Amino acid sequence: MLFYSLLGFVRPALAIILIPIYLNVFTESEWAVYSLMLVVGGFSMILMTFRLNAAMLTKYYDYFHDRLQLRKYLSTLFTSSIGISIVTLALAYFTGEAIFDYVFESEELLFFPYGFTIIVYAALGEINQSYFTFLRNEKNLKRYALVILTQVLLVIIFQFVLIVILRKGVQGAIVGMLLSNIITFILILFLERDILKYRPDWGMLRSSLKFSIPLIPYLLIYWFMTKGERIVLEQFLDLELVGKYILLVTITGVTIMLIEAVINGVRPFLFEVFKRDNLQEASTIRLLTGLIVNVPLFIIPLVIFLGNNLQLITTNEAYYVIAPYTGVGVLVAYSIVYAKLFYQQLVFTKKSSTVTALSFVSMTVFIFSLIYFIPKMEIWGVLIAVAIANLTQGLLFYISGQKHLKIQFSWRSIALNPLLVCIVVIACEWYVAYSGISRSLYGIIALLGMTSLIYSINRYKIRQYKAIFLNSELN
Repeated sequence: MLFYSLLGFVRPALAIILIPIYLNVFTESEWAVYSLMLVVGGFSMILMTFRLNAAMLTKYYDYFHDRLQLRKYLSTLFTSSIGISIVTLALAYFTGEAIFDYVFESEELLFFPYGFTIIVYAALGEINQSYFTFLRNEKNLKRYALVILTQVLLVIIFQFVLIVILRKGVQGAIVGMLLSNIITFILILFLERDILKYRPDWGMLRSSLKFSIPLIPYLLIYWFMTKGERIVLEQFLDLELVGKYILLVTITGVTIMLIEAVINGVRPFLFEVFKRDNLQEASTIRLLTGLIVNVPLFIIPLVIFLGNNLQLITTNEAYYVIAPYTGVGVLVAYSIVYAKLFYQQLVFTKKSSTVTALSFVSMTVFIFSLIYFIPKMEIWGVLIAVAIANLTQGLLFYISGQKHLKIQFSWRSIALNPLLVCIVVIACEWYVAYSGISRSLYGIIALLGMTSLIYSINRYKIRQYKAIFLNSELN
């Protein structure tokens, strides 16, 4: 399980790994343009294939005991994703420029070449994701590692060559990502010679779309709640200021990446236990859900250290102004862990319509929170609004999830431990703000002291967490 979580973390973590290149080669405006194109790519991934790959998360288990049907289902999803993406790409080609002109204020944000390239990248990424999810569910670690690491290494190589050596700027960065997806797609075709079918199973496709399409509104809402404010900011701020804000949420966002990586690693095992529907599995469920909440705590001190020591990754002092926001920002990012955790109950029970409805309520709370807090507190107001929305969504998912799949959680593990860490971080930030202590020194102290604290409150569970991560199956 450890390797699945690490592999799930490494792809989204590229945004962090490559930051030194971006910040030392791109101008502030170029960094903002590139980052906003990634936001467009995230939006496009929701629509390009109608999110068919999401059906593989749970529909896989409908065919789990029939290998022929399971292979047929994989081929149906992969082939259908290609067909749907061709249609949506054609639509984007003819309408995208007008949409970009309407949405973006800056003339530097161009649909051709930036926008269309990132949309093609997004489409290929969604096609490939069906196979990635299949391999995770299969627990085929060797092949999963092969395709994931191939993609990651290709992004690093292509972007380094195109950005640093050839000086192709933003377009070079986007093309590097696209080339990695193209080669990964070809690798999948080589590994799975029978994955393409000219006649997909229409019954399987319909049932998958019935699951995935109702998820699209939820995913759009989720995109708005986690990324959409960057598009809005571009309407009111120049690209340099937008770039600084995006750097803040990029650094603190590594927490969300780790949460998702842990969940991706745990989910197949958790769903397997859910499917057994055995009261004797209660302790295993408590352990797995506690792991989801507690492991991401370890990234918080590292993010605080990095946010307060940006001189380690860039000499551009204009970015250093984000340091005072990093501590609270990382807690706000972490607060999404509860929505992510309780979401698993609703996905397993195939309650995608419920997820969408509850997410709409959360988005409404988010919008009103933004309207109320931003005029009073500016960036701090945005952070408060996001925290309120995340916790509201988590509460709603918990209430609904318990109705459909009753779980006995360990509240000490999933509530008291994070609360203690939050109190310590807020107290430290308050002290630093009023004492005048060096931000760089504070980052070092936080890294050592808070890591020790998090380890101490989890020390009795560490061995169990380690056993789960190192095992390939749960008995």
